[in-house]
Amino acid sequence: MMALAKKLIKLTVSLAIEFEQNFLEIGRALRELYEIDRDEFNQALKAAKLGRRKGYYLVAIDRAFGSATVSKYRLRRIGWTKLAMLSPHIDKYSCSQLLTLAEECTAKELETILRGEDPTSKERTIVLYYSQQDYDVLEEALIAFGGIKTGRVMMNREEALLQMAQWAIDLAAG
Repeated sequence: MMALAKKLIKLTVSLAIEFEQNFLEIGRALRELYEIDRDEFNQALKAAKLGRRKGYYLVAIDRAFGSATVSKYRLRRIGWTKLAMLSPHIDKYSCSQLLTLAEECTAKELETILRGEDPTSKERTIVLYYSQQDYDVLEEALIAFGGIKTGRVMMNREEALLQMAQWAIDLAAG
């Protein structure tokens, strides 16, 4: 049993080098490890530099799709993020339909649909990258406009950013 666990850990580490190409195989190895020995499973995650949450998602993906008659190519094309979202909803009746949905939607739209909500909202996303020094300035400004820092998380940040933008517009308008 121990030899098998060591072999699976080694396999997981080597596959994790090219995660996107190998996430299905990593999920299979992690699932086997999880069923053999949880400590070895955790050791594999650490050795492969995979987070615990990602490890559990990969195990769930293998449980949902490991024995399905779906091509690995199709599953890889959909990607692990969307498959992780689908895995709790998969059964032999819904698999094909949900995979088609995942192919047609963005991850955000899929998440919304799976919650039973309408994905046609006109929300927009902005991704910003800051140096630590610039982020500290932004964080201070967001707090000044109603943002609430809780640990490492900034709550109410969208509303604070909009208030800051409106203030700048009003200031520029005179």
